Amino acid sequence: MQLAVAELGKTVEVVRILVEGAAKKRLEALGFSLGGHITPLADNGGNLIIKVGESRVAVNKGIAMRVLVEKISDVCPQHGLGQCDDENTLHMRGETADGSCACSAERHSCAC
Repeated sequence: MQLAVAELGKTVEVVRILVEGAAKKRLEALGFSLGGHITPLADNGGNLIIKVGESRVAVNKGIAMRVLVEKISDVCPQHGLGQCDDENTLHMRGETADGSCACSAERHSCAC
């Protein structure tokens, strides 16, 4: 999907950048890279505010249409993608300052 239509507040992964030249160099200088995680925060009409690392940057919507991204799963990779533990607890990804897992558990009914 295009970055310009990604859900605000949800982190996505950059999978392709379809711009060349100075615009591509500018995106790279701002921290956009293949496989990088970014979060669209706000849509201010002609620009999107994007969280890249610890920074917030404005990107023209036309450029954002040419940055392709994918959703990142909300399930904690430490506890298994799409799997529940023995107590039907789904572990949702959380982040700590050191990058370690800080899951919050959510109980639900499933057929796991």
